[in-house]
Amino acid sequence: MFLESCHLLHIARQALDRIPQDSDQTLVTVVFAAISIEAFFNELQHLSSPDGLLPEEPEVVARLHGKLNEADELRQSLSDRYLLSYAVLANNDLEKGADLYQQFDCLMKFRNALVHHRSQKFFGITPEQSQEGVRVGSLESPPKFIRQLETLRLITMPQGNVMQSWISIVQTQPVGRWALETAASTIESVLSVAPADSRFAEYRLNAYGEAYVAKARS
Repeated sequence: MFLESCHLLHIARQALDRIPQDSDQTLVTVVFAAISIEAFFNELQHLSSPDGLLPEEPEVVARLHGKLNEADELRQSLSDRYLLSYAVLANNDLEKGADLYQQFDCLMKFRNALVHHRSQKFFGITPEQSQEGVRVGSLESPPKFIRQLETLRLITMPQGNVMQSWISIVQTQPVGRWALETAASTIESVLSVAPADSRFAEYRLNAYGEAYVAKARS
């Protein structure tokens, strides 16, 4: 079985390096960082199975596989699978209010907004503002995750009577770097709670630790 999530993250990393010359690469970085997380959890489902690469693993690993299979059959979201994987391996819940989860959730909403993009009204201008008697836009709040990025000081919102799309605002290198680090932190949070005496944990750290996490922060 190929571990393609590492390769997907590598694509995101390459895009990050190109942002200074082409700000559109921020969007590539965000999308591939997000889908690398999804690929990781898909791989986790297979690699935790009795038919995976490592036999005779602790009971908790088999339980993880069973839970991930159930989640797959129920078509549960990536968010659900993340919380489930963490809860099974850590024997403790990851609170949705925790910063770790909030960053993950922000990244996934960002990715979804790009992939399923809908037309938007202008924001950052005065309602009913007119130019030679013609209405040029209306005030509309940006998506919630945009405000989260602003709170993290990754973007600067337009001031005054400015018509601007949120897509143009997010195209910065700090946003791309944040997306990579969020992907790495999400994976680390699951790997770090795997049984310490398990070859499962050792293999995952070897497979993803250097190739996945370190690449994101190099």
